[in-house]
Amino acid sequence: MAWVNTDFDTYVKRHVMPQLHSSKVNIKPVLAMFAGGDVAGRDRIGDPQFGAVIGGRSMGEAQKRQLTGARLHEYRYQRSQSDTSSNVEIAGETPTASGFFDTHVGTSTHAWHQFMTPWKIPQDDLDDAENDKDRIKAIMEECMGFPIQMHLEQMQDDIWNGTLTSTQQNTNKWPNLLGIRHQVSDGSTDSATFATIGRVDRTVETELQANVNTAANLVSAGYLTNTVVTLDLIRKLKTISAIGALSDKAMNAGDICLVAGNLWNVLAAEADSNRAVQIANNVPELAKWGFKLPVILMDNTTILMDNDAASGEMLLLTSKSWSYEIQRGHNMKFSDPQRKWVNEEGGAYYQWGNIETKHRLVCREPWLQTKCTDLTVS
Repeated sequence: MAWVNTDFDTYVKRHVMPQLHSSKVNIKPVLAMFAGGDVAGRDRIGDPQFGAVIGGRSMGEAQKRQLTGARLHEYRYQRSQSDTSSNVEIAGETPTASGFFDTHVGTSTHAWHQFMTPWKIPQDDLDDAENDKDRIKAIMEECMGFPIQMHLEQMQDDIWNGTLTSTQQNTNKWPNLLGIRHQVSDGSTDSATFATIGRVDRTVETELQANVNTAANLVSAGYLTNTVVTLDLIRKLKTISAIGALSDKAMNAGDICLVAGNLWNVLAAEADSNRAVQIANNVPELAKWGFKLPVILMDNTTILMDNDAASGEMLLLTSKSWSYEIQRGHNMKFSDPQRKWVNEEGGAYYQWGNIETKHRLVCREPWLQTKCTDLTVS
């Protein structure tokens, strides 16, 4: 076994990627949440021959396959109500529409975001290893392990915290994703910087607003006795019209709840004292992904801990609304190593390359998502 500069992508993934990817998925539930029971997309992460669409259960399979090569992801939404029905009496006048159908329909558009993680290795290390199989593997693990981990961390951070201004979104290639926190917003209650989603100002097109509540407002309205997080809050957010009533809008809406560890522990303590609520670590849909941390099951909602969630925030999401997409040919692609001293006169004696991903996160139904902010643990 020798260091191979051709087909380097496959070579690294065979020896290095599996253990790093597995350890990542064990403690990060977001991709598992979007995928549900379908692991096909997960299995394609890191394979440059394929694109991957994780989640998107509200879309057909043909749609998802097309999206991995599409420059833009566009979805349609209802921006206004059509005319109400009118009674027609004998020989009476028939109603006329106030506008054409397309006045009631809008389009939200998401572009790709591309990022790269660099790496380099001294050629002397490779020369010293010669054809020793174990030494080559050890060099690869040390050389590529940290950049791969950094790349996965960047993916996770983008998925949670990616945000863009309206100007940045009006380009064909975005400098970041629109992350979960940006998309689950109304663009005013939590942050005005989240106002634009998919090139649409949702403070104007309010149909694209998520449901956002502050703990203080819920207390003043009588839905909470104080700002401490409770399991009952989840049920209220799903059933009470004034604060979202997700259950009235779609089947299985609000099936996933995401909180940071401190809030999750409060909910877990409450679940421990309530025999009707289960704490488990063997939920089939998550187990298929290798997710290991325990979850809380209440009604049809799975409550997950992710410490990348913002402090004091509870997100109640509808998983079928979301898709995480990776473009074909840019799916954690490892470039073949480049010899610096060969390609550049006076170049240093090392090899270098990049890990490359082009991805996007899309919530096609923001109105089926809820955020509650400023919750406390005591």
